[in-house]
Amino acid sequence: MNYFNRKTAAERYSRGRPDFHSNTLKHIKEYLQLDLKLDKALDIACGTGLSTKALLDIAN
Repeated sequence: MNYFNRKTAAERYSRGRPDFHSNTLKHIKEYLQLDLKLDKALDIACGTGLSTKALLDIAN
């Protein structure tokens, strides 16, 4: 196996990365007492963008 092959590396990363976004966003909503979406949200050092995409649940 070529561990540096872009396609297989991306697939392995996707399978191995835990999905914690829904739990984290639930805590953020509770902490901020959000009923409506925020106008903006900022994800610093977003890497692959999975966390940024998850922020769409709480921000426009």
